[in-house]
Amino acid sequence: MIFTFYWVYLTFRATRLDPSKKVTIPNKEFTIEELANFNGKREKKVYIAIQNLVFDVTASGNYGPGDAYSLLAGKECSVVFAKMSFEEGYLNAQNKVSITKEENEILRKWSNMMKQKYPVVGKLVQEKKNH
Repeated sequence: MIFTFYWVYLTFRATRLDPSKKVTIPNKEFTIEELANFNGKREKKVYIAIQNLVFDVTASGNYGPGDAYSLLAGKECSVVFAKMSFEEGYLNAQNKVSITKEENEILRKWSNMMKQKYPVVGKLVQEKKNH
């Protein structure tokens, strides 16, 4: 599994990013509990969050039930991507597990790649604001 993750990392590292591509962030907000519904089981859509952005990864065919990265479906994955490890303790662990400067740079690259590849459907928030 770690080898697979590393292979994907190398593949994405070689991907040319278009820095001129603007990412629109919808006003939709998700809590961790709401994000968990988008795991391909409860909801047909599959979302993951990285650096407080929620991505729709449904079309990738990699994150749904039974797929290679199904463990990440409906989860906040910043630490997983930063450390390039599928350790379950790294899921939903942003701001709970520290990452090094080098891991932060890896996370930034993953986040930029995700913004190029998948639609951003909203923001991850601790709690929703009452309007």
